[in-house]
This record gives sequence, C-alpha cells and structure tokens, in this order.
Amino acid sequence: TGTDANSCTNTAVGTVTVNPIPSVSVSPQNASGCAPLCVNFGNIGTSTGNCSWNFGDHSTATGNCNPNHCYTSQGNYIAHLTLTDANGCVDSANTTISVYPVPQANFSNSPQPTTILNPTIEFFNQSTNAVNSTWHFGDNTTSTILNPIYTYQDTGNFYVNLVAISEYGCKDSIEMIIRIDPEFTIFVPNAFTPNADGTNDFFLAKGEGISEFKMYVFDRWGNQLFSSYNIDEGWDGSFSGKAVQQDVYVWRIEVVSVKGQKKQMSNVVSLIR
Repeated sequence: TGTDANSCTNTAVGTVTVNPIPSVSVSPQNASGCAPLCVNFGNIGTSTGNCSWNFGDHSTATGNCNPNHCYTSQGNYIAHLTLTDANGCVDSANTTISVYPVPQANFSNSPQPTTILNPTIEFFNQSTNAVNSTWHFGDNTTSTILNPIYTYQDTGNFYVNLVAISEYGCKDSIEMIIRIDPEFTIFVPNAFTPNADGTNDFFLAKGEGISEFKMYVFDRWGNQLFSSYNIDEGWDGSFSGKAVQQDVYVWRIEVVSVKGQKKQMSNVVSLIR
C-alpha cells in the first residue's frame, strides 16, 4: 500500500516464492581401504541438480552426481560435494576418505645358488610397513616366522613368495627363485655278495648330479665281463649267463655331470660268495 503527498493511496499484491534448500549427504559405499582405493560416491540423498565435487586430492569433477574416483596415495581426504538444484538453491556436504598405506614386501636369502649338500636357506625379511608375513617356500610348505631358516629336501628351482601384511590388512607380495642344484658325487662299493639273499647282490654305483654314466667290469686278465650305461643297472656277478668265481675284479666308470663336468675313475671290487 502506497500513500502520496496528497494522501492518495493505492494497493498492489504480489507473490513471493521461497524454495526449499536441497538436502544432500555424501555416503560412499567404501570410505576406507588400501591404496589404490577407488570410491563410488553413489549416495547423495534425494535431491537432484548439478553436482560439483572436490575430492580432496587436487581432483575435481562437475555434472555427475554419482562419480567413481580412485585415490592412489595413502592419507585422509575430505571429499566435498556442492549441489545446485533447478531453482538455483545450493547445499553442500563433506565426507572423509581414509586410504591406508600398502606395505612393501622384500627379502634376501643365503646361500644362493647352493647344492643339495647344503640345502638350508636363511631368509631375511626386509619388508616395510608390515606387522605380519607369510612365506611360501615353493614346495607346498609355509611359515609365518619373521626370518625363517628352511631346508629343502630336493633339487630344483623353487619359487619363494613372501606376503607382507600391514596393520590395516593391506597386502603386498614378492617372489624370488631359490635354486638347489644337484651335487656331482659318486660312490662305488669295494665288495658285493651275489648270493640271491636280497642284500648287496649287485655291484652298483650311486651318485648325484649325473647326466651320463658308463661302467665296465674286467677280470684280472683284462677281459670285459660287463658294461652298463644306466647307473641303476648293476653287475650281478655273472658272465654269459654263468656265475663267475669269487675274486677281485677291475672296474672303470666314466661320468658326465649335469653341469658338463667329466670324470673317469677305476678301482677294484671284491666279489664274495
């Protein structure tokens, strides 16, 4: 209502519209976890409009109200959402994202390489930011000891895996190869008793790390009585199907190791009946 200097009045009526402020909240599906952590910001309440995000790690986004953002480094981040509705009204909300550090798994070992004659390996855990560790020695054996000492029972390459676990349950792993080589050794007995009693009936050589094998047996006059190209095939004390007499016989063995080393050796064996 307006009144002028002459006391004349007039009245006008108008409508004022007061729009509600939008109501938003930020409730991500996963607000904490190990780095890298990808967060789905998919729950902002019931309001709609244009969204503007500041993820707290110098990254921003606009338009999408349900973004997915990945944090690559550990730390606590404040994610901030500003929503502007169709009427230009604004509301905002914050949430904290906690990204936990990932441990760094590492270890050393000694001796390497080694042979089956010295197959005990010392492992030294050099992981950082870890409170627990699990060892997998590559032969279906595991350990949770910090710095284990382990003895291998066979030759070969063993893939040793160390899993380091942080106080938040974050994990990291590393794998290294442990090599246990066969040892080039050979043992030849000096007597055998081919009497069919099941004990010591064959003249056999035993060895480790052998790739090629030849054995010859001679009598005292130099006549060859037996030959073998298989280390598991021994002489039964016969020649041409007939048992030879009790005596001392000469043998010669030629071997090549798995590493290409060659060796020749000869001596005598006593055949006892």
